Amino acid sequence: MRKIVILLLYLSSFLSFSQMESGLREIKKFGFWDNQNSEPVIILNDSTIYIGLEKSKLLFEPLDLDDSKLNELIPLTVKDTTYLVEQSGGVVVKYIDRTFTRIDKSFTHHNQYSSIPFVFNDEIYLLGGSGLFLHKNILIRYDFQEKEWFRTPTFGDIPNIIRGHYLHIKINNDLYLVASEGNSDIRYKEGMKDDSWFVYRLNLTSMNFFKLGRLNIEHYNIARYTHRNLFTDKLISRTPTPYLYIYDFKNNNYTTIDNNNTNVFREDTNIIHIEENTMLAIQQKRSVTKDNLYYKYFDSDIYVQNGEKHPIYIENNMVFYYYIGTSLAIIILLLLLGHLLKKWHKNFNLVTLNTKTKTLKYKGNYITKFDGIELDLLIKIANTKGEYISYNELLDLFKPHSDSYETLRKKRKQLMRTLSEKFKGLLNNYQTDIFIYHSDPMDKRARLIKLNEDIIKIIS
Repeated sequence: MRKIVILLLYLSSFLSFSQMESGLREIKKFGFWDNQNSEPVIILNDSTIYIGLEKSKLLFEPLDLDDSKLNELIPLTVKDTTYLVEQSGGVVVKYIDRTFTRIDKSFTHHNQYSSIPFVFNDEIYLLGGSGLFLHKNILIRYDFQEKEWFRTPTFGDIPNIIRGHYLHIKINNDLYLVASEGNSDIRYKEGMKDDSWFVYRLNLTSMNFFKLGRLNIEHYNIARYTHRNLFTDKLISRTPTPYLYIYDFKNNNYTTIDNNNTNVFREDTNIIHIEENTMLAIQQKRSVTKDNLYYKYFDSDIYVQNGEKHPIYIENNMVFYYYIGTSLAIIILLLLLGHLLKKWHKNFNLVTLNTKTKTLKYKGNYITKFDGIELDLLIKIANTKGEYISYNELLDLFKPHSDSYETLRKKRKQLMRTLSEKFKGLLNNYQTDIFIYHSDPMDKRARLIKLNEDIIKIIS
C-alpha cells in the first residue's frame, strides 16, 4: 500500500511538471507595485520579500498554497489592491498592509497552465492555457463572494490554442490576442502550422470572439517572450532577434527598434510602475545566486513607434477581397486564354489566302492544287474585304475571250463547281460551301457572292 501511495505521488508530480513544461509557463513576474504603500515588492520565496527601492527584507510564515508557489503567482490589481493568482487556476492570495492572505476556497487546478490572466469590471479572469495534456480555450472567473472559480461562457470565433506567452493585451473593453486554430492535442507542435495563427479580439462586455485576420509575422517565435505593460495600449515583445517589436493592436501595426538602443530590454524585464517618462522594472541578474533580482529604470519613450510600420495581421475582409480578386483575375485570365486558344484553333483550321503572294495555306502547309484562274477568282472576291460582289463581275476573268455569253456562263459555273469541290475535299467538309450567295436587293434577278469567312481567312 505504501508503495502504491508513493507511486501515485510520483505520478502526480510528474504529470504536474509535464503539463507545466508543455504549457510553457510565462517568465516569472518576480514582484509588483504596492499601490497602498507606493513601493515596489520583490517576492524572493514563499516566506521572504523585499520592499522598497532599498530592498528591505521582510520575513513571514509561509502560506498553505496547495501545489502553488508564491513567487510564481501572477500579480493583478483590483481597486488598487494587489491579488496574486495561480496561472493554472485555483489559488488566490491578497496582499494588503504588507501581508499575504490566501482568500480562496479552491486548490491548484493544474488545468490552465500559461493562461491569460486579466481584470475586467473589478473581476479576475483566466483565459485559455493547457492542462491534462490538452489545449484549453475556456474562460473562468473568480467570485470574491463564493471564493471559487466559475466557468464563463464565450461565443463567436473561439480559437483552439490560447497561450499567455503569446502576444496579447487588454485595451479598454477588448482583449487582443494571438491564438491558433490548431490541433487540440498538446503534443501538437505549436506554431508548426504558421497558417493556423490569427489575431483575435475578445469583446469583454459580450464575451464574443472575433477573428480579425491572419497573423502577419514571419515566424511564430516572434510572437513569444512577451512583456505586457498595464500602463499603455502598446506592447513590447522581446524576441530571439536583436530587435524589440513594438505592437499597436488598436491600429494594427508594429515597428522594430534595435535593442541596444534601449539599454538591453530582456524577456525577463517586468515593468511594475510608470511615472511621467520613467518606468521601473524588475530584472534578474545573470548569476546562480538566489538573491539575483534588481531594479532598473527605462525611458517610457521606448513605446514610441518610429520607423516603418507593418500590419500585425491581414484583415479578414482584405484576405477575402484578396482571394476574390485573385480568383476573378484567374477566371478572367482563363477566359482570355480560352478565347485566344479558340481563336487560334479557329484560325489554324481556316484556309489562309494571301492576296499579295497569291498563295493558299492550310494548317501551316502551302496548297498547290489550285491553278491560276482559280486563285484569280478567289482573289477577285477577296478584294471586296468581306462585302458581296456581283456574280456577273466574275465573267471578266474570262475576257478577252471571244466566247458567247452563254459559253462564259458555263465556264463560270464549271469554275465555281470545281472550286467548291476542291475546298470540300481539302477540308473534309461536304456540308459547307466556300461561297455564300445572296440576292441583289436592287435587282432580284441578279445574284451576289462572297467568300465564307468560316472557311477562309484573307491576308492582304
